Amino acid sequence: MKLIDKEKGKILGINVFDLLIIIGIILIVSSFISTVKSKNTFDGSEIYKIAKIYRTALLKGFLIEAEIYGKDIVTKRELKLKGILVTASKGTLVIRTKDLEEISVGGPLAYMEEVSAKKIVLYPLYKYTVPIKYNVLVFNKSSLNYFLKELKNKYKYDYIMVSSDVIIQGKNVDVKKLYNKYIYGRIVLKEISDDFIYLYLTLYPLDRYLEIDFEKIIFIKPKIFLGYKKEPNVKAFNKFEEIL
Repeated sequence: MKLIDKEKGKILGINVFDLLIIIGIILIVSSFISTVKSKNTFDGSEIYKIAKIYRTALLKGFLIEAEIYGKDIVTKRELKLKGILVTASKGTLVIRTKDLEEISVGGPLAYMEEVSAKKIVLYPLYKYTVPIKYNVLVFNKSSLNYFLKELKNKYKYDYIMVSSDVIIQGKNVDVKKLYNKYIYGRIVLKEISDDFIYLYLTLYPLDRYLEIDFEKIIFIKPKIFLGYKKEPNVKAFNKFEEIL
């Protein structure tokens, strides 16, 4: 078989017209795949767009991991960072790494932040959420454990997060344990005494409370979000792709 047969108008045994159609299809498919892959990828100058996505994601119960490609503002050294996105406003992102270090990220021309970003890739910690709202939830440690087991058996979730005002009652509650190995969401400490701790949580793992000692814990108007890596078998749920 000739590589190019001019008499028959074939290349590698394939009619030239058919070959052009095949090449066209390949280009269209590769372009589509590239578009799908890049939907969660942003230029460093699109931080305001990312901030809008972040705010919507919080309301729907999604935690986002951000992968940053850029430079250290001081040393100008190229770097790659990865961490949970914990703040996004006024052209600045803040990520929390697994070492619990919080790093500020700006666009390509940033000078106030610690890192200037060329490219930012967003990954949800889970792809779907199911929201559940309550007026008040009150637990001791035993009833919280029972509540979590019942929810797990019913909904088969991968993650359970809560956003709420919280009062933790007990003698000398070790607030440091709330931050131990903590890379998710955000905690705002409002008041602390020998008998209680009052704080606000944004998407904090509800089952993490089993790791601390307390007499009573009160969640005021909590929003619980069940996170799933695969599409849940329920009627209503949020989908991360729809936010992008």
